[in-house]
Amino acid sequence: MKKMLKKTNHASHTKRIMMVFDSPAEAMRICPTIKKLKCIKNVVPVIVISEQLETAQVMHDILKLFQVKVHYTLPITANEQQNLDQLTGWALNDLTEIVKREKIVSTFVCGNSRIAFAATLSSYYNGIPVTQVKGPTGYHEDESSFLGSRSKDLIGSLAKQEMILGLEESLQTIVTKYDNLFLAEESAHKKIILVDYQGKSNHKKVLKKIFQALKQVIDIHKEVIVVIPIKLTATIMELANEILKGQQQIYFVQPFHILEKQQFVNRAWLIITDSSDCLEVAEALRTPVLVVQETAVKAVSGSHGPSVFIGLSKIQIVDWLTRLLTETAFYEKIAVRKLANKEKYTTDQIIQSFASIE
Repeated sequence: MKKMLKKTNHASHTKRIMMVFDSPAEAMRICPTIKKLKCIKNVVPVIVISEQLETAQVMHDILKLFQVKVHYTLPITANEQQNLDQLTGWALNDLTEIVKREKIVSTFVCGNSRIAFAATLSSYYNGIPVTQVKGPTGYHEDESSFLGSRSKDLIGSLAKQEMILGLEESLQTIVTKYDNLFLAEESAHKKIILVDYQGKSNHKKVLKKIFQALKQVIDIHKEVIVVIPIKLTATIMELANEILKGQQQIYFVQPFHILEKQQFVNRAWLIITDSSDCLEVAEALRTPVLVVQETAVKAVSGSHGPSVFIGLSKIQIVDWLTRLLTETAFYEKIAVRKLANKEKYTTDQIIQSFASIE
């Protein structure tokens, strides 16, 4: 275990809650709750995260933004002599030591990572109730981490309860306190289209259609600028030079990290993407989304929230962009649509649940 902090003696009446999360995205979801939890008399949150590698700086920025201090950091790096079962076993031992040392009375886990699973299992073995904090159903969830969707099911089967927590309070803090003046001068009085390409399908085919449609639209609508955060591979540079060369309204930039992206979504007039990953943020910030897929999915009664799923067709993309640009009432109607999902808890409602913890 790394970076273990020294602890003082705990008062017998203090409720110590272990809060476990693993990534910047999970930190954004749970940190507003942790910040409020610190203000409650006789309740002490004990923060446990995994070691951050590529995301260390953005995790630091999020924790600083919400004034959250980490107490324990668990290692995640594997070398040739370390495999997944060893790392999981070590995490389980470390978390069991934390549970006993801190006299934890309840555990909150956010996400479906290896650390979240180990924290759930450790707490379960020690008779500590576990609450699983999740994002709303209906949005894309990353199943590529530890055991994928099976991890989510395993945690759910051991947890005493689950709570669906949205990003509204977190986003409110980010858009008001996190400064990102990127393209501020260029975008003044402009409608920003953010191309959030996630590479969920044939990238050359998808990007070619999107680029062609954007060129046609911006040739007519000079009030539009397009921002494309993407790694400029040889294939993408070839497509850009072929279709968009000389276009002054299009900006290729380095991929955003999570804070930059969410702050920029707040400034965007529209998002074009090949994935539903951004729908939760877009719904909270009332930013319409065009989801371009090779097989279109028809939206029914606003069940896709602020998004419209369309086929991989230059004509469809141009038609939808034109309609949204020219029909203000239609644009506003799409922007406020809600995704059909289970009722979300607010941070205050989650805080109230701690009152019942013995």
